[in-house]
Amino acid sequence: MKVYLIGILFWILLIAAPVLAMKTGYFRTRRIADFDKKASVLTVLIAGVTILGCTLPMGLAPLWNGENPGPRNQYEKMAEALLEGHLYIDYGGVDEKLLTMENPYDTEARRELGVFYHEDHAYYNGHYYMYFGVVPVLMFFLPYRLITGSDLTTYHATQAYAALIVIGFFLLFYQLAKTLYKEMKIGLYWIMSVSFSMISVWYFADAPALYCTAISAAVCMEVWSLYFFLLFLTAANSKRTLWLGLGSLCGALAFGCRPPVALANIVLLPVLYLYWKEKPFEKKDLRRLIIGLSPYVFVGIALMLYNYLRFKSVTDFGASYQLTYDDMTAYPKMRMEQGVRYILFEVFRNYFKLESQYKTFPFTGYNGIFINFNIFLVLITAFLDRKVSASIRKNRFFPVMVSLYLLLLVIPFLQFMFASGLGGRYNTDIYWICSILSFSAIIAYCKNSQNQKRTETVFFLWSYLMMIESTLMFFVPYDENYTYHFPEVLDKFQKYIVFWQ
Repeated sequence: MKVYLIGILFWILLIAAPVLAMKTGYFRTRRIADFDKKASVLTVLIAGVTILGCTLPMGLAPLWNGENPGPRNQYEKMAEALLEGHLYIDYGGVDEKLLTMENPYDTEARRELGVFYHEDHAYYNGHYYMYFGVVPVLMFFLPYRLITGSDLTTYHATQAYAALIVIGFFLLFYQLAKTLYKEMKIGLYWIMSVSFSMISVWYFADAPALYCTAISAAVCMEVWSLYFFLLFLTAANSKRTLWLGLGSLCGALAFGCRPPVALANIVLLPVLYLYWKEKPFEKKDLRRLIIGLSPYVFVGIALMLYNYLRFKSVTDFGASYQLTYDDMTAYPKMRMEQGVRYILFEVFRNYFKLESQYKTFPFTGYNGIFINFNIFLVLITAFLDRKVSASIRKNRFFPVMVSLYLLLLVIPFLQFMFASGLGGRYNTDIYWICSILSFSAIIAYCKNSQNQKRTETVFFLWSYLMMIESTLMFFVPYDENYTYHFPEVLDKFQKYIVFWQ
C-alpha cells in the first residue's frame, strides 16, 4: 500500500507541476519586457534550487567523492607540486621498468612487463605530469590550500563550476531573450533556463571528479565568455572594453581547462565582425580592441610557457603522453588510415545512435545526443520551416550561431581523431552548445508562430520533459556512478515510479 500511495503521489505532482505553472501570470501574460524586481528575485530562487539539484548529488558516489580517489586527486597533487616549486607530480619515484621501456605508452607491453604506473597521468622524461589543464588548480585548489592548509576534494571544484554554469545560462538566456524576443513569457524563459542547464551539467553530477572537473571548468569559461561577448555587442560604448576584456579572459582561460571546449573561442571572429559592421572603425576602437583582447596574449604566453617547461613544446598539453587503457599516440595515424568519411560517420552516429545500455522504464540509458535530449532537434528542424529559417538568418547574432553550428562538427571530429570514441563524458563538450542553439531556434519558432501561446506551451512542456529526462539520466548505472555502486537505490526508486508492476 505504501508503494502505491507514494507512486500515485509522485505522478500527481509530476503532472500537476507544469499545469499549475502554466496557469500563473508569469506564463500567461508576463513577458521578458515586463521583467521587474519580483521576477528577478524569483529568478534567483529558481536558479538557486537548480544549482542545489545539480550539485548536491555529486558527493554520493565513492569513486568520485574522495573516498576512493585513485588517480582522481591530481588537481590536489598539482597544487602541492606548485607549492613545492616544480611542475611534475611527485610520487616518490618511477618504476624502473617504466623508465627503461622503449615505448612506455604501449598498454600491452606495460601489462606484460608487470609495470607499476599511475594511470591517467601524463608521463614524460621520467616524471609524472597532469595533462588536465592547470587553470582549476590556480582558481580553486591552490588558494584553498594556501588559506586552509588542507586539500580541496576535487568534486567540490566541479560543484563550483556547475553552479557558475547554471548562473551563466540564466544570464545568457535572459540577454538573448531581451535582445531577440522581448515577448517571450518569463515562465518559458525560466523552464528553458532550468532544463538546458540540467542537460548541460547532469553528467557532472554523475562522475564529478577530475575528468568532469576539467570539462565543467572549460564549459563554465566558455558560457561566461559568450555572455560577456554578447554584452560587448549590446552595451553602451563606455563599458564595451570591460565586457570584451572579461569575455577574452574567460575564453583564454578555457584553453587551460580543456582545449577541445576552448575551440568555442571561434565565436570571437563573428563577434568582431558584428562590432565592425555596426559602425565605421575609429582610432578609439583600435585601442579598445587591443586592451580588450590582451588577455588572450597574456594567458596564451603563460600556458605556452607552462607547456614548454614540461614537454618542450608550447602547444602540447600532454594528452598524447597519458598512461591509460590504450596507446594514445597511435590514434591520429589510425584515424587517418580509416579516412575522413569514417570519422564523419561516427560523428553523425554519435548524435543519432540507438544503443541504450539500460532499457528498463522509465530510464533510457545512453543513446545519441539527439535521441536522449530530443529537444535539440529544433536546431535542425528550424531550418525546414521557411519563416523560422528566415527569422534565424535575420537574427542579429546569426554569425555567432553559424560558428556554434560549426563546432558541433569540429569538436567531435577532433575528439574522435585523438581518442578511442565518442559518447559519455565527451558529449558534455557540446551539450552546452546544443542548448544555446536550441534556445535561439525556439525563439525563432515562437516569434513566427501564428499561435504564439500554443507554441510556447509546447516548448514549455517539452522543456519540462527534458528536465525530467536529465534527472532520470543521473540514475542510469554508468561510469561507476551512484546507482552503479548502489543498485538497490535504483531498484527502490524504480519500484516507486513504476508502482503498477
